[in-house]
Amino acid sequence: MTWAEIRNIRLEYIQAGKPQQNGYIERYNRTVRDEWLGQYIFETIEEAQDQATEWLWTYNNERPSRWASAESHLP
Repeated sequence: MTWAEIRNIRLEYIQAGKPQQNGYIERYNRTVRDEWLGQYIFETIEEAQDQATEWLWTYNNERPSRWASAESHLP
């Protein structure tokens, strides 16, 4: 029995070739590829994990939010 089955959770997958069905995840994945994964060549898994942790902290805490910039334009 899987983790989801034990918790009575039904998993639903998006259709192949339909990334618009999950736009938030697709945008995040694109951002990860463009801003982090495509910028480095990793020698070890540990190096990749360290870089990922650092990038994620910056992504969540230091980069400007689209919502913050939108609010600054409100009357």
